[in-house]
Amino acid sequence: MAIPGGASKESCLALGRILTTNSTLIMLDVSGNFEKRRSGAQEDKPISASGSTTAPPDYHSVGGFGPHIALSFPALAKNSKLRVLSIDHNRFGEESLVELCEALRRNTTLGIFSCDGNDAFTPTGLETIAEIFAPPRVDAVAVKAVATPENGALSLTLSPAYNQSLSIWDLKAEEILTQMELLAREVQRHTAEQYGIEKLQAGKDVKFMGLTPLEDVKRQLQNAERNRIRYVETHARIIEAIKANNKQGKGAKNMS
Repeated sequence: MAIPGGASKESCLALGRILTTNSTLIMLDVSGNFEKRRSGAQEDKPISASGSTTAPPDYHSVGGFGPHIALSFPALAKNSKLRVLSIDHNRFGEESLVELCEALRRNTTLGIFSCDGNDAFTPTGLETIAEIFAPPRVDAVAVKAVATPENGALSLTLSPAYNQSLSIWDLKAEEILTQMELLAREVQRHTAEQYGIEKLQAGKDVKFMGLTPLEDVKRQLQNAERNRIRYVETHARIIEAIKANNKQGKGAKNMS
């Protein structure tokens, strides 16, 4: 779905209302496309997101509902009919992913999902995704109390503590690898800085704000290395959680 400039806030709120009251729709694709950043050549025509849904580095996302699609995300927590949803290339970013994941945590029916090309698979974004799934050896069936407005007053309802329905969510490798490369470059940069300071300092006891420049860059290097490792581990944890949901879903189907 290509909407030049993206959909308005009103349209995205209307989409949310549709999702809230939906009783028949089980599949929905509101993805945009991606196209080459260069223009003029014949091969620069927009490429449909129905094929490979991750834009290479020289491509960018276009069309779709755009960033305002995030206004419809809360409705996913209330929808009990949708089984397949694709919102690729809407450019809603890391911040809106938080609201999306909160809705997905509470959704109990969505099984197949895709949201590539939204500039959201950052380290913070990936951590947010991981939090909607049960950690290893934690009961995913546990419930949590959620305050909800009802008739002007707040009431408590029970909501699943973790998502158990998402069994197919393919986080495209290109985006993940791009983030890994950025984190690796940070490690390389701080490593080079450490080497340069070691050469310049050469035994001199120079301090700034209580730390020597060498101590400071070593601390930054350690943080960069931890961030890189944590990103890889978080991605692996998400993949395993989705596999666990898939296995659990198949087991439940076989028993029924």
